[in-house]
Amino acid sequence: MMNLNGFAGMTLAFAMLAAFSVVDAGEDQDRSLTLMTYSIGIQGMTCETCSAHAQKELAAVPGVVKSSVDWKTGRAWVTVQLPRQEDVRTANPRQISTKLATAVERSGYRPTVNYLLIIKGMTCEACSQHIQDAIVKVPGVSAASVNYKGGYAVVVPKDKARYLAQNLVAAVKKVGYTATVHTRP
Repeated sequence: MMNLNGFAGMTLAFAMLAAFSVVDAGEDQDRSLTLMTYSIGIQGMTCETCSAHAQKELAAVPGVVKSSVDWKTGRAWVTVQLPRQEDVRTANPRQISTKLATAVERSGYRPTVNYLLIIKGMTCEACSQHIQDAIVKVPGVSAASVNYKGGYAVVVPKDKARYLAQNLVAAVKKVGYTATVHTRP
């Protein structure tokens, strides 16, 4: 299991998890809350029991309202409740990232590292699709998801890809938007 003590461990934990989407609470839920879903890569799972164990640990993290883990794809989706006034541009997703990374490690597996880019200038879904198309063309990118309402992109690097930050920012700039790297491997 990875040790999360010390600055290097905390920095890695902060960079491991990235917000995947932000949605408003439903009509029957408190309108003062925002739900944020984190997409987490998990290495080392080999069966349904692995998925269940990781899901149980993630669901126990304070603030988690839903978790789903798929051992076949090596991914978890965890929905966390945040105060409405916070969104990915102003919230500090690192605190919950650390808690989720620790939960994955408690279950005996290793979280993988993603990039989180803060993007300015998007006004619609077409903007986010345009940016996503540009990002996935960057060599070393495995997958990307862009959320125009939240103002961010989650970029999953290929296993051996290194130092994508400059190329990701350049790709977003090339299509007419501004990006800054919030978290990285």
